[in-house]
Amino acid sequence: MMVEVERQFRYPDAETLEKLRQACTFITQKQNHDGYYQHPEGDNAQKDWWLRQRNGSWQLKYMTPYGQYTEFHGPKAIAEKLALTGAPEEDAAFEAFLLSQGYWKLVEYTVERETLRQGPLTIELERILYADPQYNLAMMEVEMEVPEAEVALAEQTIEDAATQFGLIRLESFGKATHYIKAVHPEVYAIMLAHGVIRAA
Repeated sequence: MMVEVERQFRYPDAETLEKLRQACTFITQKQNHDGYYQHPEGDNAQKDWWLRQRNGSWQLKYMTPYGQYTEFHGPKAIAEKLALTGAPEEDAAFEAFLLSQGYWKLVEYTVERETLRQGPLTIELERILYADPQYNLAMMEVEMEVPEAEVALAEQTIEDAATQFGLIRLESFGKATHYIKAVHPEVYAIMLAHGVIRAA
C-alpha cells in the first residue's frame, strides 16, 4: 500500500521562495474552493469523516480502520455511505438536499496553490482564504508518496529538503480544523473527545 508522508512549513520569505523556484520544476497553479458540511448530531466529526463540496463536486473523505483516508465521489455514492434516502444524483441539487436533512456548512475557504516538484518531493505553496478573512493562512506542504515500508526514508528526505532550503516547521493541522477550532469550538471538542485530532 502506498502512503503519503507530509510535513507543513511556514510560507517561505521572498529569498527562499526564489531559491525553491530555481531548484524545482513548476507543475501547476490552481485554485480550489471547498465547503465542509456537518451532520446535525455531529456524527461525521466523531468518525473522522469529511463531507465536502470542492469546485462544485461532492466528496466524502473518511478514515478507514487501517488508518488511511479514502474517498467516495458523487451524491449517489455519498448518500449510500451516509444512509441518506431520496438524495438527488446531480451535484447542483445535493446541497439543498443535505440542508433539508439538517446538515449545515461548517467551514468554507479557497486555496490558491502553486505546485512544484523536486525529485520525489511534491512542494505545495498555499494561501488559504476563509469566508472570514481574519483566519487567513499562508503555508507550504512538502509531500512524498512511498510504500509503507519506506515511510522513514520519506521523512528523512523531507527533512533533508527542509534543511537545504532553511524551511521552518509548523505543527501539522488541517485547513478546516484551523477554522473549526477558532469558530466552532463545540465541534472541535467532539473531535478531541473521539480522538479525531490531538490537543495542540
